[in-house]
Amino acid sequence: MNNIVTFPISKLTKINKNWWTFIKIGEITDPNKGFPHNPFEDYENTFDLYDYWTGNFRIFTVADRLSLTADSKSYTSASYSNLNAAYTGYFQSSIIFLRVNNDEPIQLRNGTYTDWIKIDINDNVFNASFVQIKAKNYNYDGPLDFSDNGIYNLSDTKPFSYFKVGAPSSSVYGQYYISWLKIIEKSYDGKSIYYRAPAKTIVQICNLSVYTIQVGQIYKTPMRINSIPITLSLGPVSPFTGFYISIYLSSENYNSNIFFYPNVLNFSSGISEASFSIITGDIILSRECKFEFSIDGTDAQAFDIVKTHSFFIGTITNDDPEANFIITDIGCTHISVNLSTNGVGVITWALMSEFMYYRGKYSTEFFNIENNSRTLIENKGLSIKEQESIFFNELLLLDDINWDEYCLNVFLMARKIYFTSQNFVHGPEISKLYDFNYLVSDNSYVLVGYFDNFSGNDPYYFENFVSTLSVKEPANIDITFYEDIQDSNDTLIEILSNVIKVNKNRLVVINSTRRALNTQISLSLKPNALENWSSFTKLESFNLNEINNTLIENGFPKSKISISQPYVNPQSFLSSEFFIYENFIVFNIEVYKDGVICCEYEFDADLNITLTSDQINLKFDRNWKNASDKIECIKARSQIYETIQFNISKFFEENLEYNSVTFTCNACDNDPISPQCVSEGEFLQHTYNGLKEQINGYSKMLVISIILAYLN
Repeated sequence: MNNIVTFPISKLTKINKNWWTFIKIGEITDPNKGFPHNPFEDYENTFDLYDYWTGNFRIFTVADRLSLTADSKSYTSASYSNLNAAYTGYFQSSIIFLRVNNDEPIQLRNGTYTDWIKIDINDNVFNASFVQIKAKNYNYDGPLDFSDNGIYNLSDTKPFSYFKVGAPSSSVYGQYYISWLKIIEKSYDGKSIYYRAPAKTIVQICNLSVYTIQVGQIYKTPMRINSIPITLSLGPVSPFTGFYISIYLSSENYNSNIFFYPNVLNFSSGISEASFSIITGDIILSRECKFEFSIDGTDAQAFDIVKTHSFFIGTITNDDPEANFIITDIGCTHISVNLSTNGVGVITWALMSEFMYYRGKYSTEFFNIENNSRTLIENKGLSIKEQESIFFNELLLLDDINWDEYCLNVFLMARKIYFTSQNFVHGPEISKLYDFNYLVSDNSYVLVGYFDNFSGNDPYYFENFVSTLSVKEPANIDITFYEDIQDSNDTLIEILSNVIKVNKNRLVVINSTRRALNTQISLSLKPNALENWSSFTKLESFNLNEINNTLIENGFPKSKISISQPYVNPQSFLSSEFFIYENFIVFNIEVYKDGVICCEYEFDADLNITLTSDQINLKFDRNWKNASDKIECIKARSQIYETIQFNISKFFEENLEYNSVTFTCNACDNDPISPQCVSEGEFLQHTYNGLKEQINGYSKMLVISIILAYLN
């Protein structure tokens, strides 16, 4: 009985102009389906009753005892503004609805938030670079509330997002709607539109079964130290406002030497797990103690828990804790972190950039890692999944109009990576800690961990180094059109960017030759540090004939297309000279490619520690201490001697005492994103003992000359 409006008429009535009825239908959104638009289509033959659908409406009357006749009648009238034309007034569109919860209604218990609900597309290929949408109540006073302020991002590197929806305990049972708004869509060519906001999502608030709170494994409680934390889990849901659980000893087991920390667990809005420890003083070993839970608070009616539990007092282990990270599945943006230990316990750990490892204040200290983690006991802070998601969303919002600047900003942000977590370890077998999926390629990371097995011994410190794979080599696309073309290179780039699904700013014309009978254009596809494959691998995944056909469909002539992976010669030193003059120490250096040369000096350097390109480029010494006043950098031209000099006064500063000075020079190419530098084993490096005496012993004459030849 949809689309029918009823006017009860209780007595015989004469209809006049005062009975005009206006029905306004607001907020009509595009339907999921329509009809192909064809100006030559005979719609009157397409629909059996075309006038009924598009131009008329009908009033039906039913005879009753008030009527003067026993016959029913119907009246047909013209429809103002094509009142019923909506059905046939929409045509099939190529713009696709985003999908929420696989287009299924969402079941919600009042007083809770749901599990994570997926937003995605009904397709294997995401055609846009970035889409941001916002959720809100369909009715302005609706009860629904959304995680992350209702704003969600999808991208070509992460074509899905997740959200939670909740409602307060006071919500009336019934059916509600989520209304969606598309905030922004970034296409590859900068102008195409592929997606629309999801259709309204049905949320059914109902009195679902009460959720039973799961109590984690209870291990033996050692004397005079905290027990292994015991976790209470709500499963996939969480409270809307909150509730709390009190923990206390059963009356028959009361003992002033037994405590619970904390003795009240607060499950606040959005929290689905909380833990507590048992603390004992001197007490009888192997004793069984019973304790109880009670629930109270705003959302307590949605949850239940088994009231009585017990624990035993005894030793878990006397062994020193041992642990090790096992890193698998290393990709450009992905690594899997696994853990091996010698028993049960708790690990407090972090994955950080190499830069944060050396330069972050207290970055490897236990208290700093724990303070930045979602802790097991106090349940404060963000989970590691939330930390990674925030970082990735910040990357998505970077300005990508200038691709080189964008990639440079991505690499700079990667140096600040610092993800932390605290996890239970349930046994000595190898267990998975976390899969990182949104790291930055060609970067070095360090895993740092502290494992506590509650033996009373100090936690075990361990670390591991890992580097993501590189995607920084560009790829070339060579196109030969079999006649001269009039379209601009910009048009070609826009079409190619849509076909191969890359940001148009990644494509750069590196050569263009136009002749009477053909046109040859070579383009370079720049790398993306957030993809898990190289530019060449991405191009290989496309059918070149299909690319050619798409160009023809857009008005380009037939062409021959090929792709290639150009070889990039590494930067290297050709030769160098070192001089000490009266006022300066001078380096004359010749390099293979245009780029940058940087030279650094260190007093009493520990040569057992390797000095890296990153350290020199970022103006640090081999111990990651600031060395900006000890480094000089210059632009270098290919196969031309360039000069770097240090003022001798630097080595005679007051109160400066040293036994040796080590000079190290590095050279990199001009890549603005991730420059290729001379390998660390080929740095120019020399250590001088008694440099002060050498300088004082000579005035204006050449003292030392070192010539190193690496290439002819």
